[in-house]
Amino acid sequence: MTAKDSAGQERLLAGYSTHNPEPTAFGILAFNDTTKEFEQVVQFPSKDDWRHPGGQATFYEEGGKGYWLFTEHRIPNLRVAASYDAIIDYTQYESFTCLTPGTTYNGAQTSLERDADGKLVWGWKKDTQPLNQEQEKELIQLGLIKADDPRYYQLKDIDTGEDVQIAQSSIEWNEYRQRYVMIAQQIQGKTSVLGEVWYAEAPSPQGPWTNAKHIVTHNDYTFYNVAQHEYFNKDGGRVIYFEGTYTNTFTNHVPTPRYNYNQIMYKLDLANPKLGLEPVQ
Repeated sequence: MTAKDSAGQERLLAGYSTHNPEPTAFGILAFNDTTKEFEQVVQFPSKDDWRHPGGQATFYEEGGKGYWLFTEHRIPNLRVAASYDAIIDYTQYESFTCLTPGTTYNGAQTSLERDADGKLVWGWKKDTQPLNQEQEKELIQLGLIKADDPRYYQLKDIDTGEDVQIAQSSIEWNEYRQRYVMIAQQIQGKTSVLGEVWYAEAPSPQGPWTNAKHIVTHNDYTFYNVAQHEYFNKDGGRVIYFEGTYTNTFTNHVPTPRYNYNQIMYKLDLANPKLGLEPVQ
């Protein structure tokens, strides 16, 4: 992430985690332009707190204010104001959720926020646990999220109607489609545990994400940590680029010589009729 500090200097910031082998800490690093090294700025108080950056980071604006959006929890449901002071302060992180403010997910006892008319209130909330794809599905099955309530993360295969469970994703605004575009890695796909890649669109960065198109398969191979590269977009976003780590980890496949555990980039033409995208409104 980049943000200006109190002196007006633009700083390059990164979230970090330490492991032994499970996570032991989260915090923020800043790049020192003189030493060419990252230095610790702050370690957040609890390794079990959801309020820390991770996954892929995306900058966007809402209401005239800039935010960094993260996919640390697999889907784009975590953000922080794009200022140096906010990024290093874990209390400033917000989740996109329908939980009652100040509460956490608790299965059938989960408390959901509803307005005076009984409508489910989804929104960006501080000090409130984010709701992930699996938890939202369970609340639907329990009847706590009703049939006419809005849903944000129940991705379906647009060709078969089957559920698409996401392991990790990358979100960027696409000028050509006039939508936010998600490139997502599936978990437990039909031909691989972590090698199937999907395309989806939504009107806002948090969703709702509803339909997905299967675009890349890696048969019994892993392709993880997918990331869009907006910098390389061509023709006003008609052609986009994304990469991932290609490896036989989590498979029984023989490693591909010279390519195993390496980065591979794909080009996707959003005008390709095989995607079946509706005309831009």
